[in-house]
Amino acid sequence: MGRHLEICKKKVRLEAGQQTLSFGLIKLPHAAKLKIHGMIERWMLRDQQSLSVLDHPDFKALLKTLQPDYDCPSRNVMTRKISVDYGLLKTQVGAYLRSLPGRVALTTDGWTAGNGDQFLSLTAHFITADWELQTMLLDFAPFPVPHSAENAANLITSALQDYGIEKKISACVTDNTASAYNISTILKRRAAPAPFFPSRCAAHLINLIVKHGLQDAGRDETFAEPRAFVSLLHRSKPTEKALIAACESVGIKYAVPSTAMEVRWNSTLAQLLGLQRLEPALRHLFESGHSTSAWSEQV
Repeated sequence: MGRHLEICKKKVRLEAGQQTLSFGLIKLPHAAKLKIHGMIERWMLRDQQSLSVLDHPDFKALLKTLQPDYDCPSRNVMTRKISVDYGLLKTQVGAYLRSLPGRVALTTDGWTAGNGDQFLSLTAHFITADWELQTMLLDFAPFPVPHSAENAANLITSALQDYGIEKKISACVTDNTASAYNISTILKRRAAPAPFFPSRCAAHLINLIVKHGLQDAGRDETFAEPRAFVSLLHRSKPTEKALIAACESVGIKYAVPSTAMEVRWNSTLAQLLGLQRLEPALRHLFESGHSTSAWSEQV
């Protein structure tokens, strides 16, 4: 075999001094690495991914497969990048809001996370030079106790000062609780002598009117069985399977009705509309002798 290699006519023979080409690993430019950093940051923020994903071995393996010369950023690197980019974007937003020909209106509301942490949101609403109505979330700040109107107003004032627009605010809309409305009253006092319009949320007001109207109409008795049945669907697999089979029998697609909640606007309407869409299957289910005793009591 060794002799054959020497005399084989198909063997590529190099001229004296000729070298073979060697293609090593192509180095990824630094600018390209920074761009990938940015795309990972964008994905993490938009998809609400934890920083721990950067330590996941499969995620690192995926990046290495796509680009062998790319090293996944550490948590500290990504944390610093997010902080720096947030600061730059906040500066740009502040400059843009200050350049607007008109003034800025605010809406604010409290929010509680699943783990019990409480926050205060602040949203700006404004009209651009092209007469387009725009909305922008300015802050989503941790809201420590006590949740007084004064503390909320202080958080809002601090955020407005960070953006440099504390003198450009024309109005603030809150929900209809007394403590929330007092936020606007405090902001109006701080904005004086500039005109300031404190306002209550019209949608929340309409929701309260509907809620009290339904109470006067005996809502609890009227909606007791639909609510109990939907509650049963969420906790009883046999009942859900029976309804799915009924949907297949009458030729409609099954979708579990939503839960009615006091704090979720239109949730009762959404629940009733969901049950209305399932009406043929529900009739088929009841006519087949399925027990109704499980949802005969109010919930």
